[in-house]
Amino acid sequence: MSETRALQEGEDIGRCGAFGRWIASKGWDIDELFAYETVKIVRVRDYKLGMINYAFQLGIVLYLIIYGLIISRGYLKTEELQAGSVLLNAKAPPRISRLNQNLLPYCCNTTGPCDNDSRLVLPCLYYDEYQAEYPVGKDYSTMVTSRITFTEQTVNQPGCSFQSFNSDCAYEGDTQTNYFVAQAENFTLRIRHAVRGSTVKREGANSGSNAMKGELKFADGSVRVWPDDQLWYGQPQNETRNGDIVSVGELLEASGLGSGDAGADGATVRYDGLNVIVYIRYQMSGASSLKYTYEPRALSSAEFKVEQTVYSEDQSTRTIYNRHGVRIIFVAIGTIGEFDFLALMTTLVTGLALLAVATTVTNMLMSYLMSMRMVYNKHKYETTEDFSSWRSMSAEEKARRLEILAHTSEGGTTHTSAALGLGHAGPGGSHHHPWKPADCDSSDDEDDKPTATTTFHAPAAPQAAPQGAQYPTAYPQQQQYPPGQYNNGYPPVAYPAGPYGGSVA
Repeated sequence: MSETRALQEGEDIGRCGAFGRWIASKGWDIDELFAYETVKIVRVRDYKLGMINYAFQLGIVLYLIIYGLIISRGYLKTEELQAGSVLLNAKAPPRISRLNQNLLPYCCNTTGPCDNDSRLVLPCLYYDEYQAEYPVGKDYSTMVTSRITFTEQTVNQPGCSFQSFNSDCAYEGDTQTNYFVAQAENFTLRIRHAVRGSTVKREGANSGSNAMKGELKFADGSVRVWPDDQLWYGQPQNETRNGDIVSVGELLEASGLGSGDAGADGATVRYDGLNVIVYIRYQMSGASSLKYTYEPRALSSAEFKVEQTVYSEDQSTRTIYNRHGVRIIFVAIGTIGEFDFLALMTTLVTGLALLAVATTVTNMLMSYLMSMRMVYNKHKYETTEDFSSWRSMSAEEKARRLEILAHTSEGGTTHTSAALGLGHAGPGGSHHHPWKPADCDSSDDEDDKPTATTTFHAPAAPQAAPQGAQYPTAYPQQQQYPPGQYNNGYPPVAYPAGPYGGSVA
């Protein structure tokens, strides 16, 4: 191996290191292994692809506006509700509206006998709210009695009391009397509720001077709304209302049941009792106000009852009130929010990032499904020359070739590789020997690198000429290069006539 080649190998080792030498020993091309892929803008003049791309972009923009901003309110910082305040009070129907037992199908006719063991027809009592509601004024839930059973018991021996109830003392007796509470479904509830977030500083209430808007959603899809200028059960229900007035019958109807429907064990809801969960769903109305919806759900498979014991003054007798009725439980759910610039920007950036999906889908259709995909791909993908040739050049040679590159660019030609004497670069092609590194090659093949003595001739030009350049008065439009010199045996390239036309000499 010549001294010049040995010096060149030393330079290669210093430049590539042990890793580069190992790559060279495998016969691989390091430029091909670590090729970098970059983006190239190609304007494809085909209306079909353009319309597909614009259609996808329009769909994404509409999704961002309609769903992201209008439906989901992506401009709000939101918070899931954990709890709220609910205050309930029941009220019996006015005396003037009480119906005679003869007009109530579940009450015994006063002129006929009553069956105490019947599940459908019983004697009726006209209770007020303090008798029918138990316990009275409870938060989050209340119970309106629809059937009550009285059991009278007497202590078995004198002297037994709470203070002296020995092992022989017991209350005895199992005489029971059943009654329905007349028009229990016409009892009304005053519902007052309020909510406030922990991280979102927003609150609302359904009473006061700025009461929230709300609605009661029925099983058939109909709704009752607040505020309402009409009087309901003699109470105003407008913007300054003191809570919402709803009847027990309305809540049962909204849940899809009625007081006469079958209960848990085949008897009626009036006889067995029932649990009804009323969800108060809060949500934002616009960017600055709250609204709510009552959504009743009946637990028809579970009856409800509660027992109450009343003792005589001397504790010698007691009466057990076995109450069955409609228990109504209120649960606050939903989200509240407030305007937040960061939330708005996050929604916009996320939506706009989806525009890249339109380009990706269009590219896939263009490259794999369209009938002209081979033509599209030929314009889309381009492989450059092997830059190991550039790294092997001297500084003077690089300067000369960069000057040629500038001239050919001004002349409008795109055959950069050929203009520089590096051969033609096409899709998937390479101008160097395949899988053979130029910088890290230690072989004696001197033809792997272009000669360092190649010069170029530029045409005469009005601007100042580069120092040392030779300008012939005429030059050929095409020139054949001998194998092994400058162009490595590649076919000559013809350049269009012009101020910088001609072939490199």
